Amino acid sequence: MFGGLWRNPDFLKLWLGQTVSQVGGVIRFIALPLTAIITLDASPIEVGLLLAVSGLPALLIGPLAGAYVDRHKRRSILIASDWLRALVIAAVPVAYFTDSLQMWMLYLAAIAMGSLSLMFEVAYRSYLPSLVERSELVEGNSKLELSRSAADIAGPGIGGAIIQFAGAPFALIADAVSFAVSAISLHTIKKQEAEPDRPVGDAGIFRDAKSGLQYVLRHRLIRPLFLAAATLGFFNAMIDAVFLLYMTNGLDLSPGLIGLVFAIGGVGLVLGAMVANRLVAIAGIGVTLSGALAILALSDLALPLAGGPLPAVIVVLVLGLFGFSFALPLYRVTQVSLSQAVTESQLHGRMNAAFQLALVGTIPVGALLGGLSGELIGLRETLFIGVAGEAVAAVLLLASPVRSVKSLPD
Repeated sequence: MFGGLWRNPDFLKLWLGQTVSQVGGVIRFIALPLTAIITLDASPIEVGLLLAVSGLPALLIGPLAGAYVDRHKRRSILIASDWLRALVIAAVPVAYFTDSLQMWMLYLAAIAMGSLSLMFEVAYRSYLPSLVERSELVEGNSKLELSRSAADIAGPGIGGAIIQFAGAPFALIADAVSFAVSAISLHTIKKQEAEPDRPVGDAGIFRDAKSGLQYVLRHRLIRPLFLAAATLGFFNAMIDAVFLLYMTNGLDLSPGLIGLVFAIGGVGLVLGAMVANRLVAIAGIGVTLSGALAILALSDLALPLAGGPLPAVIVVLVLGLFGFSFALPLYRVTQVSLSQAVTESQLHGRMNAAFQLALVGTIPVGALLGGLSGELIGLRETLFIGVAGEAVAAVLLLASPVRSVKSLPD
């Protein structure tokens, strides 16, 4: 039970740091817009813009971030990103307590946090293969994904409790503390990281970024993974832009019932992360990955199909959200593990940044199109378009060489 990575103290330190910062990130996702709403009386447009700008760094500087990570030691980037995130987010409650907080400060904080979180995400996914054996990648990513899933479930409750009893700025203080704890945990890792390869000749960071994208688009396994990720990110953002409005206005659900649906269905997040390693061993990594994407699309189909008596609507929505929540960590674990296994160490940063571009950088565009589509053709119709797009992502993998991959290649 406690073999494998449970006996790797350096991995456990990385896992602890990532877990704490994930919880802090979920708290910030709630606390930052609530700070704008409660303390600055922000309008819906201002709140929407605040959420949108946090995804811009992945779209604008994602490939450059990957090139930078490949030129430097990853642990140093992780530690620096944590400390800088702690300082940036702590500046918001400081401004609040000194009566100087303004909306433009929150925009700057959101952009800075998006940029630093991008660097952290790319660096930690690139750092993991240097801490564990290749055969342990799926186990390691499963444990890290378990933390993400647990944070997605527990984080809103923790953040909501802090905001309820102390206020949104105090929740941001808790977020800053989480990053400090993560930095300290990462600092105690003892295993020495190999020196990264330095650029040859006059190769600049822009050329490195270009070569990283070329590598991703030319690789027989990574190319379909990248295209599927970009398709999934775009169309899932369309769904995210309208599904709450549809549940509220189209299905006439109260906030309490919506919360209940998410609470029950969200249990699938932890279950999916827990069984990912076992499913890969039984079915193979390609089948697990392709099947997870297919389940994501089928599960989201429950949203526009839900109808009839209220109990039936609740059951359909819970089953759909549970299926989506179960498949999401399966997809993340297998996609990241396979990508790490087939990519050389000196290209990990650029490869991981490409996937951040695909999954996160597409969110602002997809969300904007989803909102416009919901306004012009209807919320339910937009959901059907989003589901169809997610199904295309699954087909891209099912028709690619990825489906036939049984285990992580050497």
